[in-house]
Amino acid sequence: MSKNKTVVFLVLIGFVLRLGLGLFSFSYLPTIPTGSEPQKAGYLFFDAFHRDSQAWELAASDAPLTDAFNEKQSSDQYGGLLWLLAFLYRYLTMGQHVVGATILLSSSIGAVGVYFVYLTALRFFSNRTALLTATFAAIYPESVLLGASQMREPFLITFVAMFLYGMTKIQDEDKKIAIALLGFSTIGLLVISPGIVLLALLILAGWLFFDSKNSAISIKKLIPFLLSGILLFAVALLLLTASWETLVAIKGGGPLGTLGNWARQTAVYNAYLLKQSSGIVQVMMEALPSGLAMPFITIYGLLQPVLPAVLFEPGELFWKTLGFFRSIGWYLALPFLMYFPFALNHVPEKTNKKQWGWLFFVTILWCSISALRGGGDQWDNPRYRVILLPVILFLVTLAITNARAAHPSVLKKILAVEVINLMVFCHWYSWRYAGFGYNLGIRNTILLSIILSAVVLFGDLFFSKRKSSTRL
Repeated sequence: MSKNKTVVFLVLIGFVLRLGLGLFSFSYLPTIPTGSEPQKAGYLFFDAFHRDSQAWELAASDAPLTDAFNEKQSSDQYGGLLWLLAFLYRYLTMGQHVVGATILLSSSIGAVGVYFVYLTALRFFSNRTALLTATFAAIYPESVLLGASQMREPFLITFVAMFLYGMTKIQDEDKKIAIALLGFSTIGLLVISPGIVLLALLILAGWLFFDSKNSAISIKKLIPFLLSGILLFAVALLLLTASWETLVAIKGGGPLGTLGNWARQTAVYNAYLLKQSSGIVQVMMEALPSGLAMPFITIYGLLQPVLPAVLFEPGELFWKTLGFFRSIGWYLALPFLMYFPFALNHVPEKTNKKQWGWLFFVTILWCSISALRGGGDQWDNPRYRVILLPVILFLVTLAITNARAAHPSVLKKILAVEVINLMVFCHWYSWRYAGFGYNLGIRNTILLSIILSAVVLFGDLFFSKRKSSTRL
């Protein structure tokens, strides 16, 4: 099979997985007797249910579709996706509330992202490795889940992938395609979620700044684009300030005050939710000094959805299966993401360590912010994090392809630590929910996890010193 056919096949696989899950969920969820109102209506997310309902109401009314950007439309604080769904219902489904059409739209957009991930990966890696990256993008469970629903994330993932492709082509002699991609993806991000524009511009600025060959020229050419993007973001933020204040009932000092207050209040609220939702967190929050509460929440949020909890907590088989695959996807990627700094000496040609180090820094920062922003919810936190899925996959791919050449013993230790922690906490959850094993208590469980991890990480140093002293 030629590489073009293989890419088309991967895009098709991504589309079928997303559309299949979306249509199956829409028909199956209403049959679960204990489901919530959104689930009984066939929606995977409350946000998707609320947004789709308001989109249909707007489409069926005589009001202009620009009302989607009205602050009263609380299902979408930015209005872009709400407008798009309402447009689809009013003009493309003949005025019928065909929910499958919105699932089809989301699935299609998510599949397009797979193609742009491949194109960008091909700029870095061989065709075989680029296809591997595209495969990850097509089947990554969190991305499949979001692409099967009326959520913003599949649009954001695709626009980010498109933006990254334009970013890598900005140094080509013919910059028309790069500029067009950067401009189109920036507008798309502004319409769907304006805040992500700053994140994308931050990635672009660092990538070109650390370009060792043409950094001065790149920054000079980049300034107009950056200023334009920041100006567009500022205008969007001004327009959305009233809406945000209404939604979160915060009176901030202007747009930036509103944004800051919103972020702080959200972090505090999610910390409260996290403490209420988990026995582990309740114990740790009571035992830890107040200054360590937020770091702990961030670390715990990075582990969401927690795989041992998914395996043993009681629940409906559909949600447990979905949670299992979501957890597996992240727990397979996380070790390679942690190992990535050790692979920095083997970056692709035409790039350098600083550029890839910048991608890693922004990714870890964003994942940490996502963990703090949605640490109390195993649904919100991963979907914030997955917005940077294309970057995460590039980092993971580089780590995988250089696993043997760059400190393979370190990767083995990271994987061993993950396996140990999974086993230790699987034991704790099995005792808590099924009564199997020994009641070690959560404090002893955490202590055991720390001790065993330390032995794996530093045990070889101890034994090597002991051997050398014995020889002497």
